[in-house]
Amino acid sequence: MTNVAEDIAETRLDRWLEGGPRSWRDILQVFIAAGRKLAAVHAEGVLYQEITIENIVVRPDGDVELRDLKPAVLDVPVDVSKLGTAALRTAAIPLEQRLAEMKSMEAVTFLAPEQFRGRSADGRSNQFSFGVALYRALYRQAPFDYEWAVSQAGESRRTPLGSIHFDLLVQSFDRATLINLAREVLSGNLRPSPHDTEVPAWLEMVLRRALQTDPDERYPSMVELLDDLTKESYTPITEASERHAALPRWVVVGGIGALILLVALVVSWLGHAP
Repeated sequence: MTNVAEDIAETRLDRWLEGGPRSWRDILQVFIAAGRKLAAVHAEGVLYQEITIENIVVRPDGDVELRDLKPAVLDVPVDVSKLGTAALRTAAIPLEQRLAEMKSMEAVTFLAPEQFRGRSADGRSNQFSFGVALYRALYRQAPFDYEWAVSQAGESRRTPLGSIHFDLLVQSFDRATLINLAREVLSGNLRPSPHDTEVPAWLEMVLRRALQTDPDERYPSMVELLDDLTKESYTPITEASERHAALPRWVVVGGIGALILLVALVVSWLGHAP
């Protein structure tokens, strides 16, 4: 049943999701519309710091808008080879400033791995944030969840954090929570979809690509991501997948060859039998 409030006013996506049963198709259509708006602004050279569920608004006529998005903070190119230790610490301050400007830890959960390392956002970073929002809307769980990871692998699990600048974080942030979140995001430890989900496997495959740790392994742009979201099918073509796909073909060919040889041997034996 449609929420009456939706008929008279626009609704923020998080509230729209709570307003009634939403099928995966309903949710996907909203995100496709939002993705097209995002792709359009990317084409104009506009980038955002992150895209969260709260930034997506569903209008009564079914249209979707993006609201209250912060422009990406661009880094100033630095020749690292000419910097000393103190200067390197200073060069990392923009990450502290970005985190301090966020309203809550909730916004941090949409940051891409490269942003945790202090790099500025680009189109692929926005794609990652978009993927986090779509994952959460579809599965009603966080894609990167430290507590879930610990329950699967035990307290002894450790993931190298590399050059993330935690010593510069402002006091208002829960250091342990942020470190644990970054650990999962930087390791690409994506939580599997629920066993009882109705979301099709092809859509999960699209999300997995959009949520890759390495920006180069994501879609080149939102346009290509939207292409796969509207196909309702997805077959990843990569060197690794081709190697995996080749194995069954060799097994089949080898099996057929062995069967033919066996038949020939049996026929030959029968022909020479007394």
